Amino acid sequence: MIVNGQREDNNNYLIEGISATDYNVAQATNVPLPNPDVIQEFKVQTSLYDASQGRNGGGNVNAILKSGTKEFHGDVYEFFRNDVLNANEFFLNAAGQKRPSIKQNIFGGSLGGPVVKEKFGFFFVNYQGTRQRSALSPGTQINNPAFPSLPTDRSAASIAAALSTFNFPIAAANIDPVALALLQFKSNQFGDPSGFLIPSVGTPNLDPAKKTGYATAPFIATKPGKYTDDQFTSSWDREFGAGRDKVSARFFFSDAESFLPFGAGGLQASLGGTLASSISATDLNFPYDLPVAARFFTLNETHLFSPTLVNDFRFGYVRINNSLLNVPPVTATDLGIQRPEQLQLCGYRELGERRPRMAVRRRLHPRQSRQTLSASLQRTTVLRQ
Repeated sequence: MIVNGQREDNNNYLIEGISATDYNVAQATNVPLPNPDVIQEFKVQTSLYDASQGRNGGGNVNAILKSGTKEFHGDVYEFFRNDVLNANEFFLNAAGQKRPSIKQNIFGGSLGGPVVKEKFGFFFVNYQGTRQRSALSPGTQINNPAFPSLPTDRSAASIAAALSTFNFPIAAANIDPVALALLQFKSNQFGDPSGFLIPSVGTPNLDPAKKTGYATAPFIATKPGKYTDDQFTSSWDREFGAGRDKVSARFFFSDAESFLPFGAGGLQASLGGTLASSISATDLNFPYDLPVAARFFTLNETHLFSPTLVNDFRFGYVRINNSLLNVPPVTATDLGIQRPEQLQLCGYRELGERRPRMAVRRRLHPRQSRQTLSASLQRTTVLRQ
C-alpha cells in the first residue's frame, strides 16, 4: 500500500489503537494481520490525523476486532482454489511448459456469545489456517531468454569448447577449479534432466574457434512455493459499575512461513525489500525460507466520569519474531573453497578466529518485543444557543 507518494514501509498499522507496525522494515509482511472474519471495522487515514497517529509519513491503518454478542453466533468456512480449474499462460504454452501448480485452502471457524449468561461479559474466538502451494508468486519462476548452453558432458575440455570463441579462446587448463566444481556439482534445484545444479539448455556449439559467440537458449523453470499460516484470535469484553466502566482484552497469535524455491534474490530481499522488486526472474536464485511468529495482546479500560468526561487507558504488547533463512544447495566446502581461519600481522591484533567458521552470515533472526502504555482524557463541551 502506497500513500501520498511514500514508500510502502512508511505506513503505520494499528490494532485496537496499539501500534503493530514492524519497526524493522515497516512492511505488512511481518505485521500481525488478523483475517477478515475477525475484523469488525477498519479505518485508513491518509492525511489530517493528529500527532498520536503520526509516527510514519504514509498512511495509518487501524483495525477494530470483533466482540461477542448477547446470543451465540458462529461459522465454519473454507475457500478453495486449484490449478485444475485454471488455464495455462500463453508464454508457458508456447515454451511447452505445463500449467503452474496453484493450490490454496483457507479454512477456519469462529464462535462468539455471552459468558455465563452475560454475567462475565462476552467472548469471541476465531481460528484460521492457510495452506498454499503456488508456482506463480515471486520467487517461484525463472525465465531467462538467453541462458548459456552448457554440454551434458561436464568435463573441463567440453566446457572450455562450449564457452570458447575465436576472439576469447579458453583452454581446459584456464578454468578455475572452483568454477569447474560448480559447473560439475549435482543438484535438482533447477530441474536439470542431467542432474547438474547449473542446467544444460539448448544445443552448445563445441567449436572452440567459433566467431559468433557461445550458444544461448531460453531457460524456463517453475517450482511451487509454499505458504502456511495458523492464527488464533480471542476477545473478551465486560461492562460493570452500572455501565460506567468497560474492560476489553484482545489476543492474537500467528505462526506463518513462506518458502520460496528461487527467492534468495540478493541484499535487498534480505533487508526486507518487496519480493516482487528484489527477486530477479532471470537469475538462478537459491531457496529462501521466511518464518514469522507474531503475538499481540491489548487490554483496554474505559471509564465514564460524566457525560462530558471520559478516560481511556490502553496497554499493548507486541512481539514479532521473523527469520530470513537462505537454504543453499551448494556450500563453500562442496566447491573446495578454503577461507582463512586466522591471520596475525606483527604489531596488530589477530584477524579471524582460531576455529573454522563461516564468514558469510546466512541466517538473520530479527526479533521485536515492545510494550505500549497510553491514556487519554477527553472532555466534551456542549455549546447551547
